[in-house]
Amino acid sequence: MIIKWYKNMLIYKNREIRFNEEIITSKFFKKWLVVALPHKLYFLCNDEIIIPVNILSIDITSSYILYQNNIDNNIYKITHPFSIEEFIFSCQDYKFKFLHEQEIYVLEREGRHFIKHKEKIYQIVLEENYKLILITKSYQDSKIFRILKYEKYLILIYENTFTFLEYQNEKFIFTNPIFLKEQVFITKILRMNLKTKFVYFLQINNLLVYANKFIYKFDFLHNQNALKKKKFQSNEEIIFWKKPDKLEKKILESLDYNDFLEVTNSCISTKKYDFVRIDLDFSKLDFILEKEFLKSKSILDFYKKFKKYDFLENSRFYEKLNILFSYKTEILENPDFKTLLEISYNRIFNYNEKFDFKFTNDKNRLVLQDKMKSNADKFNYNELVTLKIRDNFNLAYTLIFYEKNRKVFFKGLKKLNFFSFFKKFLGDERMREIINLFFEPIRIFELDDNDGEDVAERNYVLRLSSNIGKSYCFYNNNFHIKEHKLDTQDIFKSLNFPLIKNGVTSFIELKDKTWKNWPSFNFGVHKILSCKKKQNYKLILQDKSSDEFIKAGLIFGLGLKKYFRKMDYKNILENINEDKEIILISSMISFSISNEGTRNSEFEEFCYKKYFTDQSLNIKLGALSALSNIFSFSKNIKLENILKLEIDKIGIYKSDKHNKNHNVVYDTTHNIICTINLVKIIGENMKFINLKNRLCELILNGICLKDKSKFKNKFERFKGDPLDEIFYGNMFLEEISGNNFESRISEIEKFYKNFTIWEVYKYSGIIFYYGINEKHDLKSRDLELLLKIETQENKGFRILFDYLLITFCLFKSSTCNLDLLKIIRRQIKRTELISTNEDKNNFCFTNSGIKKDKIGNLIFGDIEKYKICLGILCLGLSKYKIKESKSKKLSLISTFFINWPMSPHDQGFYNFFRYELIRNLEKKNNKNLKIFRFTKYFKKRFNELNEKDKKYVIDVISDYYESYHNKEDYFIDINYIKDLIIRST
Repeated sequence: MIIKWYKNMLIYKNREIRFNEEIITSKFFKKWLVVALPHKLYFLCNDEIIIPVNILSIDITSSYILYQNNIDNNIYKITHPFSIEEFIFSCQDYKFKFLHEQEIYVLEREGRHFIKHKEKIYQIVLEENYKLILITKSYQDSKIFRILKYEKYLILIYENTFTFLEYQNEKFIFTNPIFLKEQVFITKILRMNLKTKFVYFLQINNLLVYANKFIYKFDFLHNQNALKKKKFQSNEEIIFWKKPDKLEKKILESLDYNDFLEVTNSCISTKKYDFVRIDLDFSKLDFILEKEFLKSKSILDFYKKFKKYDFLENSRFYEKLNILFSYKTEILENPDFKTLLEISYNRIFNYNEKFDFKFTNDKNRLVLQDKMKSNADKFNYNELVTLKIRDNFNLAYTLIFYEKNRKVFFKGLKKLNFFSFFKKFLGDERMREIINLFFEPIRIFELDDNDGEDVAERNYVLRLSSNIGKSYCFYNNNFHIKEHKLDTQDIFKSLNFPLIKNGVTSFIELKDKTWKNWPSFNFGVHKILSCKKKQNYKLILQDKSSDEFIKAGLIFGLGLKKYFRKMDYKNILENINEDKEIILISSMISFSISNEGTRNSEFEEFCYKKYFTDQSLNIKLGALSALSNIFSFSKNIKLENILKLEIDKIGIYKSDKHNKNHNVVYDTTHNIICTINLVKIIGENMKFINLKNRLCELILNGICLKDKSKFKNKFERFKGDPLDEIFYGNMFLEEISGNNFESRISEIEKFYKNFTIWEVYKYSGIIFYYGINEKHDLKSRDLELLLKIETQENKGFRILFDYLLITFCLFKSSTCNLDLLKIIRRQIKRTELISTNEDKNNFCFTNSGIKKDKIGNLIFGDIEKYKICLGILCLGLSKYKIKESKSKKLSLISTFFINWPMSPHDQGFYNFFRYELIRNLEKKNNKNLKIFRFTKYFKKRFNELNEKDKKYVIDVISDYYESYHNKEDYFIDINYIKDLIIRST
């Protein structure tokens, strides 16, 4: 990959990256692409790192970076972005150019060049006769010339003259100067890519040099690419003549020095790598060809690919291949299956294996292959014989093919009824109940004077407003269930609350229109995450009919699906009216999630501008959240310091423009959001970070700190401390406690009746630790304990019940466990059975002020919590699982943060962070689903056959399963196959 840049724009992997300053140079260093700016060093890779430095000059190599500081003029060495830079020497009167051969420092002063070797500095002086001498005398007013580094040589260029300078055995050796007719106006390092290495050439005007030898003098008229001077700078360029293909690369790499130069020389003039003119070692060529042949899928493909090379005529391998290719294809109308499996073929070469077979795109043709073991112990296949078979026989061979090739995805069935699938493998209708809990039927309310109706109606609205769990349950699915088919056509349909009252269908009207803002946001997220169909974000932004929170949710859903990856952020933000605050926030965060860890200087500048100017507190939080995703695991000091300041802020948010009524405050939600963002920046850490906010300090160090045993006292919390600190302090201490899950369950089982409220929170945190970090099978005693705690009259036990339930759901994620499903269902259904004496008013303190909500004995956050548990229990309709990653702990702590919202008004912005776990999901191998899909396809095709063909299919597959199958793992419902065989006898 060639790196190019122009001013502040870098071109890398066909992508433009813009920076705030003009680029000095860019080169690869170890695993990073390093971009040097006057005041920063960017290390671009999966983990992007920025080092603030003042650079006067810099030399970047594959193993080290040397730079001259612009302030003190000292030379420093960097061997790793996280290591302390090493002082090399002071260079007060000179400008550093580069290091040559590990010990020669090339320096510059007023256009003259010097070399520093050990402790002495020598000036390179160009005399009138163009001889070069080294002197140790004082500075001389000599001629000004250019100097560049090429391989192990220094090239000195003056007007129309250049000379090679080589350092050998602590001496410099000069070649005689080379005189050109014109001044040197082009100097390029050209790179040729071979199979395992690069070869570098030097172009000076129209001369091509390899090492210190001239290999070609070309005509610019016929090699116009060699003459071009481009506006983009680069340290090297790709060769201007024909680039070698894969085979040519391998052959070129095997040639000796002189043959390589001769073939390259001829290619520049003929545009063809001519290996005929050299004495080619055909044993090497045969070896290369045979390796390529082993990788080929068919002889025909290999033959077509290599017949264009005329130099292969003398290859023994190629001669044998022509013989093999001349064999005619066999056509069999009624192949005998047993013969098909047992047939052997003795290859012309060294292999003797039984045939394997595969289906081509033409379903009527079966291709026999010989299976060969390569040097890497992998099997390669070469097509030998094509058998033409009747279509009705294809069904049996299709089954056998998928039995023998389990990694191949079966595409024969487009639609699948998941009710049928789950009923088949789970043995009951639990999936129907799960869907009914998420897609609740329209409630019927009868006219009654009882005030309890108002509470029941309110709880009905709360249940419909809870949509985060729905995104987890139906993640990335187009499930085909008639009653609950996702309405992907009407993407802008708003969240509403239908009911039937006295026989009339209507919608519940909410007096406070802002009450459903965040439920609408989550409803929009669910619409995107719960289907595979791609949506056009421009249509979303341009739509005028939908609510802005719905739009924001749709955009955030696209961000979670990485829809905005590699897009220009301006294309996203250009259609956004900044008065629509939530859409702007969602767009910033969505773009950053899609491009997590990928630096974009313009987008960073945009976010910093939003933070440092007078904006609403939510916009500032959105900008910081976006920057935290972009700088993920970068340990960026600037952003780290900003977030630390934000975490420690308390009181009223001061802004005459955005908080005139002083109702927006720095609350716990704000501090926790900044803490989560800081965790993303820091990643793993060896030092304890002190913060004024003790809860945030706990969470930050609990996630990031690698060795907690040294700071055990920092995590300890005692009776009288805040309950959430008790929870997290004991959760993180469990890592170094030496206990295990079984012993902790036994302790709870034995002592829970005498727990104080602090002990309830302590053990809740301890249990949650195991949900995050371990996997356990649930035993009957675990479920019995959960049920006992559920029945406790003391409401303080609710937190212990909740986090036992969450932990068990994490243990059994994506399994649709029936016992846990019953418990979750019971919690959600409790809100349908509210009596009037349980009705109460709650006041919620939010960033929008104090809100009052009439609720039952479950708050809105409880419903959201239980529905998320339900979603975890059935992740992506059991197609997905939680993957192990360095961000798993953060994603679970963020999703299940202990403080749940009292009402939809509460913790509004935190809704973005309840989806952190979505970013940590991966598709799992669902064997049962594969079996179900293929069995359904097979049944449909089999039933279409006549009796004679059915008998043939049964004979083939019964013979296969009796004689060749391992009898352990099946691609089809084997009981169905057994029934077929029994009925046919």
